[in-house]
Amino acid sequence: RRWRLRPRYHTPESLELLRRRVFGSAVSPGGWAATSALLQEHVGRQSRFRHSEVGEDPRVDPAMMRWSSPSSWGGESPPTGNTTDIVYIPEGKTAMLDMDVNIRFWVIEGNVIWDQEKNIHMEAEAIVVNGGSLLIGSKDQPYERDGRITLHGHWHSLKLPLCGTKTLFETRGTVEMHGKPVPVTWTELETTAHPGSTEIQLRRPVDWKPGDMIVVAASDKVVADCRLDRRDDCQVEERYVKAVDG
Repeated sequence: RRWRLRPRYHTPESLELLRRRVFGSAVSPGGWAATSALLQEHVGRQSRFRHSEVGEDPRVDPAMMRWSSPSSWGGESPPTGNTTDIVYIPEGKTAMLDMDVNIRFWVIEGNVIWDQEKNIHMEAEAIVVNGGSLLIGSKDQPYERDGRITLHGHWHSLKLPLCGTKTLFETRGTVEMHGKPVPVTWTELETTAHPGSTEIQLRRPVDWKPGDMIVVAASDKVVADCRLDRRDDCQVEERYVKAVDG
């Protein structure tokens, strides 16, 4: 039997030690009390751009600010994982994410919208949408660049209360991801993929291209007891397409 340590959660004391930044401000608040006071300064501003069935779409917010611009951070450089543990996007602010960012924790109470013209890699241990919006493309204008969200964490990571780690967590708000339409999202193997195989044959034609990532699922047993470190007997494999014939 495999034994695991009990999950560990951040405490109020450990959360106080996290390095913070607030979008739209040069201030790096030290602790929750200072952060809360700074967030309150933005409450109610541009509220018509809160994404919902009423009001205007944040994607057309004329006051939208680019993440990469120092002016969006009070003249300071944008935060990175080397300087910041948790970043807040306050209510009333709309951020256009136009660069790769790796920050442990995101709290989105305003709006984060991906730049349609940029390849974006967003990394985190937890992304918490708390009354705000995380919008990637739209139904009429899907995001067609190379976009990735990578969630980090493992069993022994310190977890946020309620939402844990390695998670995209929505308390309330909106998460929309509209990508390029994929006509065939899955198909079956025409022949068995043996250990060490570098080619697979499919039953249906697909529109894969070199660089695409695919998942080859197990077909002869129920997938169970898979481990994050892959020290298991699971047969699910992730691979990247090198070439397509046919």
